[in-house]
Amino acid sequence: YTMSPQKEYLRICTNMPPQTSHFRPKKIKRVRFAEYAKLTLFERPSREVLLSRWYDKREKDYFKCAFQHDANALRETSVEKDMEKFAHAILHSKSDGTPNIYSLQLHENGIDARGIERSVSPLVMKLIVYGRKSAIYHVIHEQHRQKSLDVNDEERLAEVSKKYSRFAREWSSHIAIAKAA
Repeated sequence: YTMSPQKEYLRICTNMPPQTSHFRPKKIKRVRFAEYAKLTLFERPSREVLLSRWYDKREKDYFKCAFQHDANALRETSVEKDMEKFAHAILHSKSDGTPNIYSLQLHENGIDARGIERSVSPLVMKLIVYGRKSAIYHVIHEQHRQKSLDVNDEERLAEVSKKYSRFAREWSSHIAIAKAA
């Protein structure tokens, strides 16, 4: 299996291991439950109230169309370029979360890019997806390591999760800061 240069670059930037069969852990999912459960009871709403809470097909189709229109309008604009520069800066920033870049531009021609970043920039989409896969891979790998050593170190799992979800955390916090500005 040979990886394209772009995928190899993304793999290196997100600290993902090479994609070979012997690096993939078995897909065992874990769930942890809280020691105490909390139950809150609510009165059952009427049928009319329930129906008014959901979007109908026409409204959902409109949202999809507007989403696609806005994403297309922002492609190949300064917003897309800023997002890609910003993503690159996060990848190459210090681990203290301070990318070396100016404030992120999220608006152009009255269109807000928040929430549609993935559709505006294919590079940002790839970095978000690879970052998520990397975080999941490393947390599961750490769980397998701990299980094989018969250890349960939740702090170490939290450290691994924090380390490999840094891109998503910094991206979302800077998007929020850009919106507040």
